[in-house]
Amino acid sequence: MIWLRKLFGGLKAEASFILLLAVVCVGAWQYVQARHAERDRDDAVRRAELVCSAVGVDWTEKHMRGPGTACAQRARQLRTDREAIDRETARLLSDAIEKQAARAEADARAARDAIARARAAETRMEKANADADATNHVGPDWIAALNDLAGLRRPAH
Repeated sequence: MIWLRKLFGGLKAEASFILLLAVVCVGAWQYVQARHAERDRDDAVRRAELVCSAVGVDWTEKHMRGPGTACAQRARQLRTDREAIDRETARLLSDAIEKQAARAEADARAARDAIARARAAETRMEKANADADATNHVGPDWIAALNDLAGLRRPAH
């Protein structure tokens, strides 16, 4: 315990120096923190200037609310325009998809109808061939079935 009393006794004698050392350390720490804050502020201003030049407005342009206000307004306007363009693009794409789906459905319906007509024409031709084989005679029904099978119009009666 004696050594502890000696230590505190020596510290008491040097209290003003220790206090000065503590004040210097705190001051140095605050100086470093201020430099970091200035660096961060300068970096933020530099980035803001880059963004403002990208949107076509000068960061230091005069405005009653201070620098950067005109830039912020321009950026908001560009965002609003972009959102409107995106909405219109989505609407146009949706309309195009609906039209394409309608055309595809119409094409599929036309293909089904063409297949049904071709099958019916084939059936009529088979029947006309059977009738021609039975009578050994080709009549107007056989010619009409052949025209129908070839996709031609029926002869006028």
